[in-house]
Amino acid sequence: MRSLVFSSLAVAALAALVLAAPINYTVSGQVVYDAKGPTGHFQGTNKAVSGNFALDGSKLSGKVCVDLAQWSSGEALRDNHTRDMFEVSKFAQACLDVLSVEGNPASGSVTLNGNLNLHGKSLPVKVPVTVKMNGNKMQLEGQFDTKVTDWGMSRPSLLGLKVDDVVKVMFRAEASPQ
Repeated sequence: MRSLVFSSLAVAALAALVLAAPINYTVSGQVVYDAKGPTGHFQGTNKAVSGNFALDGSKLSGKVCVDLAQWSSGEALRDNHTRDMFEVSKFAQACLDVLSVEGNPASGSVTLNGNLNLHGKSLPVKVPVTVKMNGNKMQLEGQFDTKVTDWGMSRPSLLGLKVDDVVKVMFRAEASPQ
């Protein structure tokens, strides 16, 4: 009888561990910047987004990175200026280290808390995100504003006229279970 009780407890404990295991996701997507220069607004798109995160109950952690050499605005000179501003030979990626999440993905919106690592600096960020479930995959969309100068970068200019310091960053991503 004693071994039956012990065996039952062991099976229950193992089942609890398996059921409580974190769900690991692979993330892919795209990031778009929207900036304003002397001649108006312009955007650049980057589809070189990749990373992973783990969802363990209500705890979220992980890392998502963008290859900074892969921006495309449709204008080669602007794209070269963007790569020069990011100094991609020294700082090839920007990465978001996700530390926690506020809210429940099932509700449709959360706030990601983390550190954005860009141009050799790490700054805390809070990013509001819309979450849509598509089967077992999550569709994520969000945006936030950042200042070029907060990262120690110089604002690009054309004929002495500079791009605005504040840039809107928008993203769409899909998180698929591994």
